Amino acid sequence: MKGIGTNDLKRELEAVRKKEQKYLNRHFRKNPLKEKLYEKVPEKLQGILEKAFEKAFWLVFEKGTGVIEKTFDRESALLEFEAGDYVLERRPGRKSIRRMEKKAGKDNGVNTAAAAVSGLGLGLLGLGIPDIPLVTGTLLKGVYEIALGYGFSYEEPGERIYILRLIRCALSEDETRVYWSQAMDEMTPGGQLLAGVWGQEDTAREIALTAKALSDGLLVEKFIQGIPLVGAVGGAVNAALYGRVSKLAGIKYKKRYLEIKNH
Repeated sequence: MKGIGTNDLKRELEAVRKKEQKYLNRHFRKNPLKEKLYEKVPEKLQGILEKAFEKAFWLVFEKGTGVIEKTFDRESALLEFEAGDYVLERRPGRKSIRRMEKKAGKDNGVNTAAAAVSGLGLGLLGLGIPDIPLVTGTLLKGVYEIALGYGFSYEEPGERIYILRLIRCALSEDETRVYWSQAMDEMTPGGQLLAGVWGQEDTAREIALTAKALSDGLLVEKFIQGIPLVGAVGGAVNAALYGRVSKLAGIKYKKRYLEIKNH
């Protein structure tokens, strides 16, 4: 039985790697209208958006993690992981890993709805920029829950950098997406985070790069969202953003977990 279970886990690891490759090779459809509108966006909005996202990430990392944890039961999530991990140790088969996968992503629908509401509510009022801390918090909450579902922390500086690269990878296209995926894998050979020292400067650089990726991806939408009524597009945009990030998070953390189990 043990040999059969081990083979199942190897097949699961191969399957999630194929799923990851499919995600990395995916071409997201470009909107011709968005390309035209991009030229009409004021130049200074780019800088405003980048700074807004930078402040939002610092706010969550330095003061907001505790607030986010009030929106889900961290202890319960850890206990669910430990229970699932124990079952997998005793019965290392496909059914056990599927159970863990389901638990890790159980709140994805709720978080997607929260991302949509945060954009829709403020967008209708013509307040495109103020929803950025809400979107950032919802985005990180979803990643945190998936990380916990597979037994990984999100508080260490290295894990935060991993999450920031994950967000950039999800928002990038083609070669850039592959580059950030490889950068994440280099941080976690065999699934475990490499022992190392990541300082404040490293975090600041990663936050700045991620803020730029987010502002680039949402530049036109946030410009439109600042216009009353037309801003309703913000809800759909925020939900789509969350969907891309949470899907990649589910793939990456499951792969890390299975790499550890197959080591």
